[in-house]
Order: sequence, then structure tokens, then C-alpha cells
Amino acid sequence: MINYISDKILKIKANKGDEDAVNELMLRALYQEKIGLKGIDDEELVYVTFIVNPQIEKLKELYTQLILNKQAYQDNIVLDSFHSATIEGARTTVDNVVNAMKDKPKTKDDQMVVNSINAYYYAFNNLNTIENLLELWKIVTKDVCDNQDKVGSRFRTGMVYIHPFADGNGRTARIMMASIMHHAGYDKVGALPISRCINDRLSRYYNSLEESEEVKKGANSKYLDITPFIAEMLDVLELAMLSAIASQNGLTKNESMLLIKMKKRKGAEITVEKCASILEITNSSAKNLLQGMVDKGYLIKIGNIYRSKV
Repeated sequence: MINYISDKILKIKANKGDEDAVNELMLRALYQEKIGLKGIDDEELVYVTFIVNPQIEKLKELYTQLILNKQAYQDNIVLDSFHSATIEGARTTVDNVVNAMKDKPKTKDDQMVVNSINAYYYAFNNLNTIENLLELWKIVTKDVCDNQDKVGSRFRTGMVYIHPFADGNGRTARIMMASIMHHAGYDKVGALPISRCINDRLSRYYNSLEESEEVKKGANSKYLDITPFIAEMLDVLELAMLSAIASQNGLTKNESMLLIKMKKRKGAEITVEKCASILEITNSSAKNLLQGMVDKGYLIKIGNIYRSKV
């Protein structure tokens, strides 16, 4: 996990004499890299390499731990569509959505979720083109947006503008992110509970968006540092992968995270104190967690040491 600390907080600490904060801000300025896109007012979009790149490599390794069946994909697309719609304000239940899929949506909120489900399947089965993106948006907003007829020219003037559509931007963007990963060879993304993990930390999601939209002044030009949002989405992806791995193994997220860390070293051992430190939990919680993994057959206990069996 990156657990990104905002520049604003670092600046407050730096002004109080915190040398670590001063050094961090200097490094962030030194290791910025352009991504080749520009903002609304021609600002360069940049990110901090030493924050983002190591996490990407970590997620590539974590991705290899995913072993998912067809049912996991089908279940997740329903559940993640539900969570994606609730991020945008939908108020319904999973049972209502299941019934709406069998019959007909009774409310606008049910329709929002059903649309997202249909949009996921469309995005995974069609390449990412401008025409297909517009069609994807139409599926997302079918019967829930009163402004579909106004979107064409606004859309075609350029996707660099924030919120090009009258409605459904968030849902469309989240589906597109999954689709891009899917078509890039990361096809297991369809079974990752991305929207649910966003929902679990929604304030961080919106805060990272807000910080990434703050225009900054460089020596000769203005720029947008989108590291906060990239870092947040990478953390969300890690949580989603851990959740999927935990489900496939009958483990909790913390149990799954600990087991993955232990797998990196054959015959790895761990103590209650070390476990508590890694997971940032109390010793009492760590002891209960380790004992639970013993009971499930993943660890063996020898004295005060817990050793991996897998």
C-alpha cells in the first residue's frame, strides 16, 4: 500500500521543521515525469515515479496469485456494478438488482445497476475506440439520463475535458479502467471488487481527485500532478486483489496479505509482534488472526513462532 500523504500535509510538517517532510517534497519535485497528456488549460500532466512505479511492479506480482473461476467473474460484475452505482447515489439492494435482471427494473436506481452490468460485458467484449466509448456511455445511462441527445458534440470536442458527459461519468470511467486492463491482458480484473473497495474509502477517493485537479506552477509552465489519484487507485487495486485472493482461499484480507508476504520466503516464520507490526493491528488481534490461520491449516505453531505450511 502506498497510503499517499498529500503535499499540503507535507508542507505543513516542513514549515514546522520536519526534515523528512522537506526531503520528501524535494524528491517529489525531482522525480516528476510527464505522461504525455494535457489538462483543460494545456497544463502538463505529471506523476512522481518513485511513488507510483514500485507499486505497479508489486501489483503485477500480486496479480499472479489470482486463481479465479467463471462464477467469480459473474458474481463480481453484479456486485461491483451495484457498488459503482451506489458511489453515484443509487439506493437499492443486491436482491432488487437480481430481480430486475430477471424481469424489469422497477426504479431508476435498479436501472442504474443493470445498465452498469450490461456496460461491463460490452466493454470487455469490444475494443476501446471513441465510437465504442460513446456506445458504452449510452448503455450506462439508458433510461436514467435525460440529456443523452446533447452529449454528441460535447463528447467529440475532446475527452481531455473533465466530465464530458451530462451524467454517468464516474460509472463509465470505472468500467473503462477495467476494460483497458482487460484488453491489455489483465483479464482477471473482471473478478476484482474495485468499486466496492472505492466505496469502502470514498473520502480518500474524492480527496485524491481534488488534489490531482489542483493546478501547480513550475519554472516555465503550469502542471497537474496526478500522483494522488494514481496512488489511490493503485491502493484500491491492491485491496481488490487481496480481497479476491482471500475469497478464493477462504481467508480474510489481513490473512491473505500476511500469507502472501510469508510466501516470498520459503519456510518463513512470524511472531505475534511482527504480525501486528506488518498489519498495523494490536498484538491481541494479531494473536487471534494467527491462531485462526493455524485452525484453517495455513500455519503451524511452534512455541511462540508461526510457520507457513503452504
